[in-house]
Amino acid sequence: MRNKKSKLLTEPPEETKIWRYLDISKFIFMLSKRTLVFSRTDKLNDPFEGSYSKPSIKMRENHY
Repeated sequence: MRNKKSKLLTEPPEETKIWRYLDISKFIFMLSKRTLVFSRTDKLNDPFEGSYSKPSIKMRENHY
């Protein structure tokens, strides 16, 4: 699969680090089960988590 460049998003510099904290029990579970663990968005403190951005809404309106 080939990566396509987005006109709406810019890539961060190559040296940018993305941090995500995870407790050790979830980390061990992920390794042992060879799977990912996702948080429920209704349990996060960010009111905009899981919401659509304005460009996404506009693109959806134009697409449909």
